[in-house]
Amino acid sequence: MKIIRPLTFAPTQVESNAPPENFPAWAAVGRDLLTQHDELALSVQGGELWAINSDELNDANGETYRFDIDTGSAIEVPGNQPAAPGRAIAVSPNGLWLAVGRAGSASQSPGVYVYEIASGTMVYSRVGVNIFLQGWSDDSSALIIRQAKYDTNFTGMVGVLTAGWVEVLGPNLEDLVVFGTTSVSISGVLGIVGTTIYYSYTIYYFNRTPNRDYFWATFNPATDTSSSKFYAETSLAYAGPSRSLYVPERTQFLAHMGLTGELESIDLALDFVAGAPAGIAGNSVLSLSLAQDGNSVIVEATGEPRYRRFAAANYTFIENLPAAFDALTGRLLYSDDYAIALARAGGGYRIVDTVTNELLEQVNPSVMTGDRYTYQSANYEALVDNNDRPDVGAKLEPPTWLRLGVINPLRMFDGKIGTYTEVDGDLVVSIAAPDLIDGVGLFGVRGAAVQIQLLDDDTVVYDTGVIPLQDSSGVDGWYSHFFLTRGIKSEYVLSSLPPYRGATLRVVVFGLEGVSRLGELVAGQVRRIGDTMFETGVGILDFSRKERDQFGVFDVVEREFSKRANYEVSVRTSQVAWIQQLLANLRATPTVFIGDDARRETVVYGFFRSFDIVLKRPTVSDCTIEVEGLT
Repeated sequence: MKIIRPLTFAPTQVESNAPPENFPAWAAVGRDLLTQHDELALSVQGGELWAINSDELNDANGETYRFDIDTGSAIEVPGNQPAAPGRAIAVSPNGLWLAVGRAGSASQSPGVYVYEIASGTMVYSRVGVNIFLQGWSDDSSALIIRQAKYDTNFTGMVGVLTAGWVEVLGPNLEDLVVFGTTSVSISGVLGIVGTTIYYSYTIYYFNRTPNRDYFWATFNPATDTSSSKFYAETSLAYAGPSRSLYVPERTQFLAHMGLTGELESIDLALDFVAGAPAGIAGNSVLSLSLAQDGNSVIVEATGEPRYRRFAAANYTFIENLPAAFDALTGRLLYSDDYAIALARAGGGYRIVDTVTNELLEQVNPSVMTGDRYTYQSANYEALVDNNDRPDVGAKLEPPTWLRLGVINPLRMFDGKIGTYTEVDGDLVVSIAAPDLIDGVGLFGVRGAAVQIQLLDDDTVVYDTGVIPLQDSSGVDGWYSHFFLTRGIKSEYVLSSLPPYRGATLRVVVFGLEGVSRLGELVAGQVRRIGDTMFETGVGILDFSRKERDQFGVFDVVEREFSKRANYEVSVRTSQVAWIQQLLANLRATPTVFIGDDARRETVVYGFFRSFDIVLKRPTVSDCTIEVEGLT
């Protein structure tokens, strides 16, 4: 038995000749504020705004955006970046490189990735679960990464020198651990000055009160030097800096310290010094920003007004920022005559013109009942006259929009076999994925034949040839050979693609009676679980309605059905833990289950409802997997 673990692809990685519906595109008037995203990571450099969706629950929309701040126009992001959500994004000060801290998805592992902006080529990566992007040095000569122990025995800072993309490891804080007595973690970051990062770490004592020691530390990858200094012995869980800002005029950091719950000043010698904005309790500070001129500090508080300006020289209060800034939240990013930050409400980001102190708004167009539009990757129909954004209006009570489904080119990736991508003639789909693809499943197919190829640039490196979909499995003799009407196979699975990382996958569905349809295209990585036994059961779940009235007359409404299977599998006992973890990780992911490549009845695309493994013998164990297919 095998499974195909599906990969997720960004829209830029998929091309097909399937046309979208002929609906006008719905668009707000004004700048694109990315209000469709609840969480974003932002970076401003050289008059451009970069953004990436950081919502880890929706990795299919982990796309990178780039805008000209003066005009608001979108700028193409070169290269094919995977659709993985980003925790952080930072453009180098020289504007040459884009660093993204990704949370990970089915298409890319978590970690930090660096791309050359001009070409979109990935020039560096450090992959791991607890690896976080910190930022660039002032001269763009180094990138700083924070790593916490997870699957490696390293906790500390990593400097990446852009000349050759050479990694320089800072002090390994795990060397300070006494087994069974203490543990260690990074408790906060003050910031990067020059090529030096200033941060805090904590040593935890299992059998001591107070049970924590806090230390300041520095690391400079350019000179491979470091230092540390003790600053507190306490039982407070959060005594490091939670929010911080480097103030060049004072050559000091301003930080909200969990140790005191107040704003504190720390010099570059890592000593606490006098001076901090007065009148704001530390626990009400949401963000710290340096004004565009560098001569003042802006503190965001929980109360109103949100943003307040203080002189950097002595931290005396200057003014409250205009009311337009109340729509913003988080650290302010400046570019010429604009201030940019995340939206306080409604998703996306907001931008304030600092010359007029006006908030630049989006205005939704008015539509009439029955109007149909395409918004992002879906089609919508207006249920009433309204000016709501389609995806928002579809969720209102009562709804003002009806979501009709995704656009035609993307229906083959919507997780529903019953909805299909359709074209006149032959359907041709190309997927340019950076990850290895060695398994493909086609479901809800309507065509005369299919063909699957792997291409390196324009060179075909693997070709299945044209595979007819005519179904002759019902032929069991001469009579059926001559008189049985042969059907068409509605699915095709290939689990033996040669491993060719970086190749372009091309799938062709040849038209039947002038039309090609494809309900779902699944491409991913094959994992072998074990040997399918003959006790395996297959069937369907029918969702048709069959109701009998008081006179015994049936009212039958045919509806969709889904395949199901109860797999009996013989697995290696030595692999039981791996199989258990593999299936557990796919508990909410539609997956292709293949009992036997030669038996279509044992191929199901869907979810497992449950699985049980019996440790029967030292070498071989029994596994039962109950799978329900998608409709």
